[in-house]
Amino acid sequence: MNERVTNAKAMIDGATKDLINAYLETIRQIYETREKQRGHIQEGLERFVAGIEEGKIPHIVLIDDNSSLFSPEKAKEIREAAGLSLRQLSNSIGLTKSALSDYEKGKFPRKATNSRKYLSWLKERGYNPFKI
Repeated sequence: MNERVTNAKAMIDGATKDLINAYLETIRQIYETREKQRGHIQEGLERFVAGIEEGKIPHIVLIDDNSSLFSPEKAKEIREAAGLSLRQLSNSIGLTKSALSDYEKGKFPRKATNSRKYLSWLKERGYNPFKI
């Protein structure tokens, strides 16, 4: 009986170690993935800033809240007419879903920088409010 208990304890200990190792491996993979994502985001931001500095990405200044040439409603209509969710469009053009959602809600700071990718996508569908 003692031997059976000892063997059972050893099996439980082994299973516990395996489970802990599996958890640690999952945590390691999550951390590694997040570090890669952070690197991609940083590279994208650096390219974006460089694009603004080089004049390749327009820097749009809104005079006041009511004077924006950009129509959030029109942008949303175009996306919906294309049959795309915010997530699908964000994945397609490389912007965050949150940023696109903000555009469609008309949430712009006084000085707004718009993504050339998003404006290009809208322009391909006949909407070019900034004439760029």
